[in-house]
Amino acid sequence: MKRPLRYAFATALLFALLACSPTHADSMPLDNIARILEIGKQYGFDSYRSIEAEGGNRFELEGWNASERRLEVTFDLDGRVLEEEIKRGSDRKRGLTDDEILEGVAIAREHGMARFEEIELDDRDRIEIEGRASDGTELELKLERSSFTVLDVDRD
Repeated sequence: MKRPLRYAFATALLFALLACSPTHADSMPLDNIARILEIGKQYGFDSYRSIEAEGGNRFELEGWNASERRLEVTFDLDGRVLEEEIKRGSDRKRGLTDDEILEGVAIAREHGMARFEEIELDDRDRIEIEGRASDGTELELKLERSSFTVLDVDRD
């Protein structure tokens, strides 16, 4: 009778540690960005408003295709579509290109970021990259889109 109780306690402790792990929750290694962009291109994305890690190997892309339809699609890293929403309308804003995202990620990496939580184009046309350093420290970078000038680095 003591053995099952011990296993239950050990399992509960393990899950509690994983839940509190700063590098585990809803983030992905920056090294996955090239694969994510490849999956987006194969699906038909032309530009992006945001890329968001959703935990495990899931991520959401929000942006536009060449026909200017707004897309919100959740994928896994194998390229499987898990959820999708396609919207009609003319709310297109010039989204981020693959090259702009890769340049922003390179700058984030130079500032110590190892994992990303979200990459987005804000309402002021700035690139915001939220993530974590390898030691779990939270990082948020704001970049001027046209020049990739670092406007702000916030470390928590």
